[in-house]
Amino acid sequence: MRWIAVVIALSVAGCGGGGGSTVGTGTGGASGTGGGSGGAGACVAQFPAGASMSWLDNGVFTCADEVEATYFSPGFLEVDGVLDGPPDIGFQVMAQGTTLGGSYACSTDTNPPQPYAVFFANGTIQSCTVTIDNPGALGGANVTGTFSAVFTPVSGQPDALTEGQFDAPLR
Repeated sequence: MRWIAVVIALSVAGCGGGGGSTVGTGTGGASGTGGGSGGAGACVAQFPAGASMSWLDNGVFTCADEVEATYFSPGFLEVDGVLDGPPDIGFQVMAQGTTLGGSYACSTDTNPPQPYAVFFANGTIQSCTVTIDNPGALGGANVTGTFSAVFTPVSGQPDALTEGQFDAPLR
């Protein structure tokens, strides 16, 4: 597997043959099915148990094979979505001294004011938003939320990640 540093790690491979599988009922995004909280749909990651992360990549339903959600300190969360093939995506949300929750806009500043979000992808981030619906708890509830991002990959064609959602145990 290849990791590409992007504070919100997103992949551009489709869900299915690579490992993740769709679950739930209802209609997801442009293609794919799944329940979820208004996102692209829901996928079951191969690892860890109980994790999912999905989004539409320029309208194509995509889900992560692995999802990692890590609290580095109170108010500092990183979530990474890993695919069997590149690119992976990820994001960080920083709000030191406070409980995470609500929406965070991405910053491209080298020393941004808090709170903020950072998105990682294989390219230049134009904009992104991360919403933490439930901050989760170690050994308890999963961290859940939504995300979207627009970036310009190395290829030069704009890439829009929309209707993203994540649900993962904390470590």
